Amino acid sequence: MMLSELLRGVDVAHVHGRVDLPIVAITQDSRRAGPGAVFVALVGRRGDGHDHVAGLSEAAAVVVERDVEAPAGVTVVRVNDSRKALAELAAAFFGHPSNDLKVVGVTGTNGKTTTTQLIEAIAAANGVRAAVIGTVGNRVAGENLPATHTTPEPTEWQGLLRRAVDARCAWAAAEVSSIGLDARRVDATRFAVGVYTNLTQDHLDYHGDMAAYAQAKARLFLELLPSGATALLNAEDPAVMALPTLPEGVRRVTFGVDHGDVHAEGLRLTVSGSEATVVTPWGDFALRLPLLGRHNVANALGAAGAALSLGLSPEQVAEGLAKAPPVPGRLEPVANPRGVTALVDYAHTEDGLRTVLSALRELGAQRIVLVFGCGGDRDPQKRPLMARAASEGADVVIATSDNPRGEDPLAILNDMAPGSAPTP
Repeated sequence: MMLSELLRGVDVAHVHGRVDLPIVAITQDSRRAGPGAVFVALVGRRGDGHDHVAGLSEAAAVVVERDVEAPAGVTVVRVNDSRKALAELAAAFFGHPSNDLKVVGVTGTNGKTTTTQLIEAIAAANGVRAAVIGTVGNRVAGENLPATHTTPEPTEWQGLLRRAVDARCAWAAAEVSSIGLDARRVDATRFAVGVYTNLTQDHLDYHGDMAAYAQAKARLFLELLPSGATALLNAEDPAVMALPTLPEGVRRVTFGVDHGDVHAEGLRLTVSGSEATVVTPWGDFALRLPLLGRHNVANALGAAGAALSLGLSPEQVAEGLAKAPPVPGRLEPVANPRGVTALVDYAHTEDGLRTVLSALRELGAQRIVLVFGCGGDRDPQKRPLMARAASEGADVVIATSDNPRGEDPLAILNDMAPGSAPTP
């Protein structure tokens, strides 16, 4: 593809140099800016891509937000927003694959992985080829692919969508993180459905405060859903319901275990799963979900609403949810010779821990031994809150390391300690 073609959908301030150049790659990594590549200079938290432009003598072109000295013969494209430009260039380079897919974006503090995996399960049970993109890995038509971020950078994101189209997938269910939204990784994508699971404290090390965190989440619904798309909103989360008025032409559908356009009636929670009658605008169906806990019923309702809005019948959705496999790391059972009920869960926020521990109590757990930790180089404000949730919800708590990354594990434990004091 020629540079001139790629730039047609980009808000360009000015160009210095040739645009009749064949382009073989788009990258924000200066180490990969070889012959035929377009390098997009991003300003990050730990570095500035503009500082590397002078050494990119082999690149075909560089995209920058400010005037920089580029090697002779390298075309310089000046833009106002290089992150937006990167998303637009990546979409164009891969042929705008979201135009040929029904892309479901799932955002929220908790529940993204389970919801996307359930959407994939519904698709699989009904012969719909689908891709899933997210925390536990990427999968295209059943083929597992590695994942580097919950929401990939634009070139990887658009490349995965292109791969899904080439594999004849009809749907793609993707986790869309607040950081991914803020960094414009999924801009220039046509979403058919957006699902908002919940909003509780997390990622404040990145966003600074809850208002900025909520604003990032809101981008999916206020900026990226086109007319004709559907927004599925958790009716039981006040922060979700505080979302401003949706753009014209976007259908608003609420969901929740007890309240919402999509809700459950006659819910029975058991140690083998959940049963209920699900009431929806598309018709009712009998839910038999082989996942534990009330919170997973909420995730299933969000997934059901997405599948129904994409054209499946209530009966087809019921079949898919009944056949859903365990979700890795989400109250995942661990077999053991002692017959102890052992479960692994990804809960990494105060709300996540409280939800999981409450679900186990609701299922009749008499004694809960919790082993947990807080990740390093992540929001330190939530550490004492998680410890408090652990102390209040479990009978025995063992605090340990959970991927300390670049931090001292003992320092993390010291941050957690204030929350472990007994409740007055």
